Amino acid sequence: MASHSFFLLLSTSLAVLATLSLAQAKQCFIEAIYSFGDSIADTGNLLQESTAGLFAPIGSLPYGQTMKKATGRCSDGLLMIDYFGLFLPVANNCAAECARKLERALILMGEIGGNDYNNAFFQGSTIADVKSFVPLVVQRIISAAEVR
Repeated sequence: MASHSFFLLLSTSLAVLATLSLAQAKQCFIEAIYSFGDSIADTGNLLQESTAGLFAPIGSLPYGQTMKKATGRCSDGLLMIDYFGLFLPVANNCAAECARKLERALILMGEIGGNDYNNAFFQGSTIADVKSFVPLVVQRIISAAEVR
């Protein structure tokens, strides 16, 4: 529960920052945004990458109803990453500019790892079983977030 509260606080803080005027946003040092995470930060890939039919409901209304079309996301509207994209000027990120952009990029790591636990519980695993693979999940999260 604490991680959800932290994520909510972080998201709210970032939303406030993202609503700066366009003039202020142009002065921002962020030139690119990369968002990694699970369905909380989902950009529609869950529908494309999951087992056929498993997440079919998110491919139709009411998901995306506010945007007048189904988005393949686990939400009804824009995500935090969408608001950043609307308010911050994001340049073309071709391969030649990659190193320069990473120096001035905002990298968001969403709540990765949650589905590892959800899947186990949905399959009937006990809390003791799930606790046994916590170190592995934590290590995978650390590996995903490491800068190499």
